[in-house]
Amino acid sequence: MIIFGNLYLTNNWDSLNTIEILYHLTVPLKGVSSELINKFIFECLVPVLLVMAIFNFVIFFRSKKKLIITIECLSKSYSCGISFPLLKKISVFPISLILMIFSIWLTGSNFDYSAIYDQLANSSAFIEENYVDPNDVDLIFPENKRNLIYIHVESLEIPLLSYELGGAQSVNLIPEITNLMYENISFTYNGLFTGANPLNMGWTMASLVGQTAGVPLMALAINVQGRNDEFLPNLQSIGRILEDNGYTNTFIMGSEAAFAGRDIYFRTHGNYRILDYNYAIQSGIIPPDYKVWWGFEDEKLYSWAKEEALMLSKEDAPFNLTLLTVDTHHPGGLACRLCIDEHGIQYANAFSCASRQLYNFISWAKLQEFYENTTIIIVGDHPSMDANFYRDLDLGFNRYMPVIIINSAIEPISAENREFSLLDMFPTTLAAMGVDIPGNRLGMGVNLLSDEPTIIEKHSLYTVVMELRKLSRFYNETFW
Repeated sequence: MIIFGNLYLTNNWDSLNTIEILYHLTVPLKGVSSELINKFIFECLVPVLLVMAIFNFVIFFRSKKKLIITIECLSKSYSCGISFPLLKKISVFPISLILMIFSIWLTGSNFDYSAIYDQLANSSAFIEENYVDPNDVDLIFPENKRNLIYIHVESLEIPLLSYELGGAQSVNLIPEITNLMYENISFTYNGLFTGANPLNMGWTMASLVGQTAGVPLMALAINVQGRNDEFLPNLQSIGRILEDNGYTNTFIMGSEAAFAGRDIYFRTHGNYRILDYNYAIQSGIIPPDYKVWWGFEDEKLYSWAKEEALMLSKEDAPFNLTLLTVDTHHPGGLACRLCIDEHGIQYANAFSCASRQLYNFISWAKLQEFYENTTIIIVGDHPSMDANFYRDLDLGFNRYMPVIIINSAIEPISAENREFSLLDMFPTTLAAMGVDIPGNRLGMGVNLLSDEPTIIEKHSLYTVVMELRKLSRFYNETFW
């Protein structure tokens, strides 16, 4: 089971680590894509059952028993006995022990065991030394509070761009998103587009926590199901800050919010109104038996988001409307009705389709009355996990997340040659909304519109990555 499990994971995920795997084993997996479930059945369970059947068949006949095979030829019958003399001399125990040792070695070679040790036993004070508690910062909102539309785009990353733009493709797969990067605030390095380093937040839940609270998700410190419906209850986040300042928080996603504990986090961090796949069924937005990909397509997500934005804009309170797309999830992305076979590769087609849909949504938003007082932020949630799409990509290529800030209340001091991470989106989002942040730091993040150095710029990328994978007693004792 372990051996075939390894093959399943390495065949279907481009980047996985033991921390991410262990995290998902401790949180709800309800709502996971049927595509991934089917692959698990056929790539893991079926081979395991087949091997077990063969092994048990051999073991059954390894003693004094013989398999008698009778062959009838015309009027005569011939019988012969087949036994397995080798297995008479070999105990099952050594074979099992060898397989177990091999499976442990295989897992260690595919997934770094040392990450578990670091997060459980190798202590570091790095988070404590670089964390700025938002509760200790006197945030000043503008008199006319700006609305926020925040879009987490599944697996959106810089390598989708063409070579000449800083990407890894012969043809730019996301031209409409590239136009948004040109037309609004985005970031470049040595003249090429760059973005946010995911650090140790290479999966959706970790990315959501990092972007909204400015701290990494220390997965081994989390047990969502065993904490009375709490998720880092003492952590200050943008949802709570906005709620305290009179905002209405709404989260729309085309999947089930329960997956990985997203519902608990957003419900307890800003009292978000969560509109997910289940809510869409209950509200009659989609039929009860409707299920596509992880739930429903981004086409329906954007349509629903338009209705919500118009409704929220008519209320007295400012709003925060957060979206999480899903069509470009691995493996291979979704071929929705809007997709065109323009690249000959489904995943590439899915990204190009997602680029057009996102651009159309932004174009629609710019025509609405609420746009003048609304900041829109677009960020990729993490690098793609598709094991095949980037198989030939240079291992040293920067798998960064594009950051696009539209209709910001302030302009950046410099958007060139910044080295930053998803953690920096927490204070940067508030600053783009016109919130004055004394010191320009919140959580472990820095306001990228200021000239304050980020933790990567201060300590180096290697140092930050290695320190954030270690045990933080401050993290466990403070945020829980």
